[in-house]
Amino acid sequence: MCRVADIALLALTMAATLHGAQVQAVTQSTPRLHEIPPQVFELKVDGFKQVVGATIDCGALPGEIASIAPHPIPKKDAVFRFVAGERGLAVEVDSNAKGRSRIVNAGGFRFDGPALTWNTNTFPEQGVQQGIKALREYLGTCCFVATLTDGSTILLHPPVRKVSGRAIPNAEGAIAGSIEIPGLTPETQLSIVSAAPIVWEGDATGVGSVRGLLSGAMFEIVGRVGVLEIRERLPVLEKLKSVRQRIASDRQLLPTLNPTQRELLQGELDASIREEADLAERVKTEAGRPISTSLVVRAASSVTGRVIGEATIEIKR
Repeated sequence: MCRVADIALLALTMAATLHGAQVQAVTQSTPRLHEIPPQVFELKVDGFKQVVGATIDCGALPGEIASIAPHPIPKKDAVFRFVAGERGLAVEVDSNAKGRSRIVNAGGFRFDGPALTWNTNTFPEQGVQQGIKALREYLGTCCFVATLTDGSTILLHPPVRKVSGRAIPNAEGAIAGSIEIPGLTPETQLSIVSAAPIVWEGDATGVGSVRGLLSGAMFEIVGRVGVLEIRERLPVLEKLKSVRQRIASDRQLLPTLNPTQRELLQGELDASIREEADLAERVKTEAGRPISTSLVVRAASSVTGRVIGEATIEIKR
């Protein structure tokens, strides 16, 4: 009997000290998301070897902002650092030069009530190339967490790549489909965001895969390299495949046996053939049940929490 795994709760927990400012632990079962412009996660240097300055409006959050923190927390020996302030989060880059370290304020977040902006300062890259390079690599995979004054948290991330696809019956009758999502890996965190009009019963989140029921049908969603797969799990179909393999094996073995052994195996073979016919009819019944719904699956880094993509899957039979 198929077992539906217990619903896993998505949690994001952080704690770090940023130059004397303590970033409190953040834990919530279903973090809300807020998209901010992709320019926040970029650091550009112009032809004059200067970091390009910019002020970027990141929109308004659903409540007054208390603090902003990076996720994950950079390593202690990183040649850049985040410094928490009363109304913002600054980022500094370091030359990492022995004995004559040069620290430059590269910009950061500023907030006023629910309003959020990001500023990139203009400064020459001379002397802080290592810090700029390390910060650029970090911004390419990180996200940020905003804590509101009511204690709730919101994940700040670049615009999500949204894709769509269909899952329909394959040659065997089981529903199956795949959707390309660049950056997806078997270690990606998958989350069921919504299912309509049929309710999803099963895993809410899982690393690499989630499994659940839709209108009595068992589905498994699996992350591969660059591809999200959805497949219907029909235990009766899997049993039918097993029986057919046994029949094929017995038929190959039959001519090699002596008469007594052949008679015994023939009896088993006849029983397997009857079982095959019964299972084939059951497959027709189970694979013939109509279903029409859609699923929205979100894929995010299981390390940083940064959202990789969101897939809308139309399921129909």
